[in-house]
Amino acid sequence: MDVKGLPERRNFRRMRVNFNVEIFHPMYGVAKLKTWDMSDGGIFILVDPKKTLPPEGTIVSVKVKGLLGKEDPVLDMKVVRDTNDGVGLRFL
Repeated sequence: MDVKGLPERRNFRRMRVNFNVEIFHPMYGVAKLKTWDMSDGGIFILVDPKKTLPPEGTIVSVKVKGLLGKEDPVLDMKVVRDTNDGVGLRFL
């Protein structure tokens, strides 16, 4: 059960993390944002409501800044959820 007493529907447990990320897409350009949480399935990115990001189903490249030292990893991810607070991205 989750904190509201509803059944938990998530496949993966989330962990609160705070990473700087850059999301790349040819039509939408680059957005510099921050993560909210992460799981084995993906990450949730906080987004200012005024920013335009690719819609659900879009594949984006995500650079995680400062995670592994000198070389920042770039991951292909799929936009799977869009809320007023941000977007959920699934690892591919």
